Amino acid sequence: MIVAVAASACNKKEEASPTHAVSAKPEPVNATGTVRETSIEAKPVETVVVPDNVKTKFKDVKIDVLSRQDNKKTVVNVPIGGASTVSGMTITVKNFLPDFKMEDGKITSASNELNNPAAYITVAEGGKEIYAGWFFANHPSMNRFDHPNFEVTLAGHGK
Repeated sequence: MIVAVAASACNKKEEASPTHAVSAKPEPVNATGTVRETSIEAKPVETVVVPDNVKTKFKDVKIDVLSRQDNKKTVVNVPIGGASTVSGMTITVKNFLPDFKMEDGKITSASNELNNPAAYITVAEGGKEIYAGWFFANHPSMNRFDHPNFEVTLAGHGK
């Protein structure tokens, strides 16, 4: 089973950054035929290319952080390539693509229009990274950030 997980860094030039696929290989099964454990190995499979016209047009993204305890929502503007701290979590936006497209081993933006906005985001808590992946504004349930106290979603973009 292969699950693609994109990972990249924001670069000054239009450079390709590796992403990773996670391959779970089941360990030997027990007497009942059920899998005991899985091991995970990361292998580079994709590259991320942010077109120059996207870099110049979009400067930050809006992230919604919803507290599950009191249902209070905080909207945070995070600069692309930068980080913001909210509720003890550091949210870093590595890349933003207004029209996310994956084709021929490359993740990029098909246009400068907000047709399929996506941001590659990492979340750290207590100095430890607890999430890294793509958030999709039009598909918030994809690649959900699973946290017992907060729900984090891509709300939009700034300029």
